[in-house]
Amino acid sequence: MIFLIIFSLFLLYIFDLLYWKRRNLPAGPTPLPIIGNLYLMTDDAKPGYKMYQNLKDQYGPVFTFWLANLPMVTVTDWKLIKQHFIKDGANFVGRPEFPINIEIRKGPYGIVESHGDRWVQQRRFALHILRDFGLGKNLMEEKVLSEVTAMIESVQKNKEDIDLQNLFDASVGSVINNLLFGYRYDETNMEEFLELKSLMNKHFKQTAEPIGAMLIMYPWIGKLPILSGYKKIVTDSWEGLLKMFRKQAEEKLATINYDSDEYSDYVEAFLKERKKHEHEEGYGGYERTLWNRGISW
Repeated sequence: MIFLIIFSLFLLYIFDLLYWKRRNLPAGPTPLPIIGNLYLMTDDAKPGYKMYQNLKDQYGPVFTFWLANLPMVTVTDWKLIKQHFIKDGANFVGRPEFPINIEIRKGPYGIVESHGDRWVQQRRFALHILRDFGLGKNLMEEKVLSEVTAMIESVQKNKEDIDLQNLFDASVGSVINNLLFGYRYDETNMEEFLELKSLMNKHFKQTAEPIGAMLIMYPWIGKLPILSGYKKIVTDSWEGLLKMFRKQAEEKLATINYDSDEYSDYVEAFLKERKKHEHEEGYGGYERTLWNRGISW
């Protein structure tokens, strides 16, 4: 009798996994129990790129990829992307709340991960401030060209071997950091940038792998002895990033003049706006918001 009950539950689970959950979704590879389609990432030297290209060739420009137990509808055609996410973007502004974010990030914050009213408020504010700083105008182009000039000068005056990857990354980081905190990276503070880059590389390298994706969906597996070290890298690198962000924000808080409406960088503008709305929902978690919109290096 017990065997029949267990067998029936197993059949019900398989029916739900292979048919019921997938019935209204675009076609895609068959998900396995617990891990979904993560097994497809194991033979890809750069997780995702070749895999998604192969899935596009097999299933067409729109398909479903299962991140563990979460179905992710993937759109790979430019015209469809423009139609759905630009022209009809209001219907696609939601973001999934991954369990790992609740555990180590204390919730979805920043433009990248927030949704609902918080996302609307922060997006509106961010666009307003960034446009003041020249987003979409020649002023922004001038900021980028200024960093390119500084990078070329650094190469010309340095007679020793140069790590061009770090040099390019620092130039991109300087454009972002100058907008956010009002200063760029040079020889005097390059160690700060390299530490930031190292922490971000550790964090995103781990979470981009199949085991990292499993940790995102099932944080509890990090308690298993075989995976505890893996999860420690994820959590320690993120805590290290937050520590750096808090330090930068606190330095700005120590010098900010709330009586003036002028601002010299995004963080100063954000903190002043946050002060005005400190009792309202949507402006909390500021140190998580500061870097979540521009960093990709």
